Amino acid sequence: MDDSSGTTADLVRELRAIESQGRTCTLEIRAEGIRTFLYVAKGRLVFAEEGTLGETLGRLMLQRGLLTGEQYAAVIERMTQRIIANEQMRLGEVVVEMGFMTPAQVLDMLGEQVRRKIARCFVWEQSEWSIDEGDDVLEGVGRFPSSLEPLVLLATRTLFEPARLEAVLSPTAAQYGRLRRATDDVAARFAIAGKSLRTITRMDGATRSASLTSAAADTDARAVLAALIVCDEVEWRSEPWAVKSPSPGVRAPAKDPAEILALAAAQRFRPRAAAPVKPVGTFVAPRTQPADVEPLRASTPPRQSTEQRAQRLSAEQHFQRGKRLLRAGDLVRASAELLAAREQMPEASEYALYAAWIAYRTATDAERPDRERAVKLAAGTALRGDPSIAFAHYVMGSVKLAEGDDDQAEKFFKRAIKHDPTERDAERQVRLIAIRRKK
Repeated sequence: MDDSSGTTADLVRELRAIESQGRTCTLEIRAEGIRTFLYVAKGRLVFAEEGTLGETLGRLMLQRGLLTGEQYAAVIERMTQRIIANEQMRLGEVVVEMGFMTPAQVLDMLGEQVRRKIARCFVWEQSEWSIDEGDDVLEGVGRFPSSLEPLVLLATRTLFEPARLEAVLSPTAAQYGRLRRATDDVAARFAIAGKSLRTITRMDGATRSASLTSAAADTDARAVLAALIVCDEVEWRSEPWAVKSPSPGVRAPAKDPAEILALAAAQRFRPRAAAPVKPVGTFVAPRTQPADVEPLRASTPPRQSTEQRAQRLSAEQHFQRGKRLLRAGDLVRASAELLAAREQMPEASEYALYAAWIAYRTATDAERPDRERAVKLAAGTALRGDPSIAFAHYVMGSVKLAEGDDDQAEKFFKRAIKHDPTERDAERQVRLIAIRRKK
């Protein structure tokens, strides 16, 4: 097994080498205490597993409005009962059995989950990875083929925080860059379309990098340029390049239109209300799957023991109950449930964050300084592992608000809304800050 470490650009370079060589292997990527496994078949990324709790299939279904909180709780309860009866069932199978979703919807969510987990690996500035070669490493895993470059762009658009983008863009801000290959090839590789094309068409070597992203509101241009830099698609110099005439370049492999549409949808997603649940009898037949996509039951085999799976499900049950009680304002009962979740899975940073938040909310004046430090530490730990945890941003905003720092509080609240547009209290706090400024 080969071990390596490096920056995001180094990881992308490794994956491109694997792709060009057509290798079949598994990469174990480690960063911020999180392990993610990427599966590659003949050079193509096809599956990912592990990662953070926020990337579990059930959480994704909740975010997309495909399951309600009550339905998700019922699914976890059913899975727990099956484990007690010594039956192993995956969440996707249970939601179909209970009539909450169709097999086609589950497959769509599995594909999106894979893309999100892969994209998450590009968020960390530094990581370590090991490579395990051989066809046998893919035995039993689902296959959802994904192209590398659109996933890097998905990461820069939806997961990179402003400071992370700035770290990528600032070293070349005063330089002139031009694309290494033809514009249409870059557009095809990254699945870039619409207004985003303007950014890459301006990469002709005659404009400073900073000018391409000068508009404060042009966050998409910053994300596109960051993805191009991470993938080494730009060559730089301190003076303008002589504008070269378009050349055919090396044609990028044609993208599957369905893959492009799915990635575009993931990048512009906004949660919606849960759709009405159809009874099992009204399910439509699942769509025909590509030849290299495994059937629903061929998804990743369980790698945990029965006891570990039962403990994980029990922790999630306590966590979901605690969240519902917290929203209802029952801090005492919420605290008991969230503490139980943390005790069963102390390594889960999201559980620890909610427990710390309850402790902060219920602190006496004497306890508040210590509990404030603890909740800030818990939020920071959660965000290092998963920058898209909206609640962690909300917590940081609330602490900053209590400290009287409206500017920083507003930034955190807006990040919470970005990652979860249904975060109503963050929206309310942003409005209140705006009102105070007008007085």
